Amino acid sequence: MVNGRNGYSERGLNLIRATEVDLQTLLAEAARDGQYDSVSRLAAWAKQIRTMIEGGGGSGASQTPRRAMGDRQPREYPKFYRSDDRLVLIGWAKKSHAEYEHKVPRLILDQLVTLLTSDSTETIPVSTEALLEGLKAKNGGHVPDYYGRTLLRWFRALNLVEKHGNSGYTIKNRGAFANDIEKQWAVLPSQ
Repeated sequence: MVNGRNGYSERGLNLIRATEVDLQTLLAEAARDGQYDSVSRLAAWAKQIRTMIEGGGGSGASQTPRRAMGDRQPREYPKFYRSDDRLVLIGWAKKSHAEYEHKVPRLILDQLVTLLTSDSTETIPVSTEALLEGLKAKNGGHVPDYYGRTLLRWFRALNLVEKHGNSGYTIKNRGAFANDIEKQWAVLPSQ
């Protein structure tokens, strides 16, 4: 049953995700134009859409919140912010049951975008390890692995890349990827 209940649900969820990206772009434009009443309204809508996405990713059989099912990670993680020229990830450590923070310089973000959009990665998934090695090569071997992994988590949270198991990642819309990252950077809340 290709277009059965799960197929329609997934298509619907993809439409909602696309709407969220469009709304984030509009939010950035409103902020740039100083339309702060619109910014507040658009931000509230974006928050509602994010809640729908986080709650609607299941098969439709059960929409029980993850916390009620025994998952120790609170639903509100990961959180992404911008602090000066760094992407900040606030995550939840399962073992210690506490928040943790990773900060990634904007330069590394730009380098990873370049690696992902290079001609050599156009048709096949690129492994996490290959991307991490590429970042190290660009920086004389002095890049912590968590930089690349944090950025990939952000890309996935934005629904801009697709993970193919252990095979790696592909970009969902290569032509718009760099521009989409710029738009998302512009609307990241400051910490």
